[in-house]
Amino acid sequence: MLTLAQFETLLGSHGGDLSTWPTSERARAEQLLQSDTEARRLLAQQQQLDALLADPPCVEPSAELRRAVAEVPLRHPQGRSRRSVLARLVEWLTGERDEVAAQWASKLPHVALAAAAFSIGVGVLSGLTLDPYEADLALDDSALQAEGDELSALALAEDLDGSW
Repeated sequence: MLTLAQFETLLGSHGGDLSTWPTSERARAEQLLQSDTEARRLLAQQQQLDALLADPPCVEPSAELRRAVAEVPLRHPQGRSRRSVLARLVEWLTGERDEVAAQWASKLPHVALAAAAFSIGVGVLSGLTLDPYEADLALDDSALQAEGDELSALALAEDLDGSW
């Protein structure tokens, strides 16, 4: 027979709908439910929870809550300036808080874009002008012919002799 602790664990795992339980566990749970009022109370409680989770109520926030949320920025000002992230980064890197840092921050995206374009251009040009196989092909024609002749001779010798 199923104990109350085991029944409670199974309720947490399978929910309050006994038809979804494994058949062996369902039969043991139904036996317990016939004899134990605490088990019936736990099942009813789980069924109420399952119903709430299946169809949660829609709760609208009150006007007072909306007003309190809207006032949060007023009660707790950020104190940060409206400078860009890049301007703050340049100021942090250089230690300067003046117009020079702001000017560098405004040029930083353009410099990064130019560096990326230059890198891509160098890669494309080197790929177009350098053929890694070209040098090997010029040297390999005669070497391949010699190797092919040697391998053919070895293969024929194997066929004719039956030994190496």
